[in-house]
Amino acid sequence: MVETQGTAASTTKADTPGWTFDDLLMGLALHFFAQLNLTEDADKQLSDLKLGRTHHRVLYICHRKPGVTSGEITKTLRITNQALNRPMRELIETGYVEQRVSPVDRRQRLHYSTETGAELFQQLAQLQTERLRRAYEASTPAAVEGFLDVLRHVASDEDLAFLDVMQMTSSTAN
Repeated sequence: MVETQGTAASTTKADTPGWTFDDLLMGLALHFFAQLNLTEDADKQLSDLKLGRTHHRVLYICHRKPGVTSGEITKTLRITNQALNRPMRELIETGYVEQRVSPVDRRQRLHYSTETGAELFQQLAQLQTERLRRAYEASTPAAVEGFLDVLRHVASDEDLAFLDVMQMTSSTAN
């Protein structure tokens, strides 16, 4: 809880069983600015390549879950097939993503990050993970665990299931 000095409306965790609306707005504002800073780190690099955030998000998923289908990408990013078509085509044309026919269903296309795509992914992730590393190191281990726990509770069950699949995929790839 956020404690406001010198006001009668001051609340602390001991004073109330819940969070005040102002506490929640502060959390929302901090999330907003954290997201702006994290995306800005990648946006600068992407703009030099004439790519945008959707390209980054698609590459992220293709890299973290090799063999992902277009349907899985659209569902995860909450975008339409039409919104995915241009960024996916550009990522394939520029050599960052490879599309293969599924051996199980020839109508289905599977997407993989190429070696060039993996290098770009690493470059984009470098500044973002460094920002997170600095924040984690400035915090206590319990605070980091609490932060991750809050984020898990904000994410949907489908998001968490997709993260579990990504974790299994990346652990078997190593």
